Amino acid sequence: MTIEFSKMNSNGNDFLITENENIFSTDIAHISDRNNGIGFDQILLVDPTPSKFKVKILNSDGSSAQTCFNGLRCIAGLYDLKNQIISAPGGDVLCNSDGMMASVSTEFPQIRILEKLSIANIGNNHAIYEVTEIDDYNLENSYKKLEQNPTLPPNFNLNVYECMDDFFKIRTYENGAGETKSCGSGTVCTFAVLSKMKDIDHAIFLSKGGKSHLAIENNIIVSTAPYILEYEGSIDE
Repeated sequence: MTIEFSKMNSNGNDFLITENENIFSTDIAHISDRNNGIGFDQILLVDPTPSKFKVKILNSDGSSAQTCFNGLRCIAGLYDLKNQIISAPGGDVLCNSDGMMASVSTEFPQIRILEKLSIANIGNNHAIYEVTEIDDYNLENSYKKLEQNPTLPPNFNLNVYECMDDFFKIRTYENGAGETKSCGSGTVCTFAVLSKMKDIDHAIFLSKGGKSHLAIENNIIVSTAPYILEYEGSIDE
């Protein structure tokens, strides 16, 4: 059995993309390993039905994910999609590719602004709060502490941000994957929270993997960032 795939990334958040559902019967822990396997954050299984693309998402530990905007951005680029709906378990997202950039457009997430952090749900849950000296912040330790908080939703991702002069730095710890170089849905949720708290309608976010442009257009959040096709390959099982 041969499984053909494309290896792609958007802002350093990397994916194995395939149309072969047999990928789920492989040793995901092995092929996702960056030292001994292909190495990636998530698997995206694509059903490229013309009327509505569908995608299933698996984290590198084999657990399911509800959505991944950087992954959807890569699918848009791979298939050169224009004004195409992609249906993920967490909901439908409008995607557009333009050269080596791609955008995802989505409605505002559900937001709860609490005393010390905010919670946003956009198909998956994100905890969000501001920090200082973000580059030195112990993100993994903070995530593990928050996991013990019974008031937070299960399987959440953690996003921390720092306000700079004309942009926001952001880091994300993803459930099932650990800290990733960027997280598209986390960036959208963080922007949505900041739009409410600081009354902004556009912003630039800088993650460890790169830059994203966020804007509100007709009460829709549009997130634009580059994508890269790293290579195409196959797995023999």
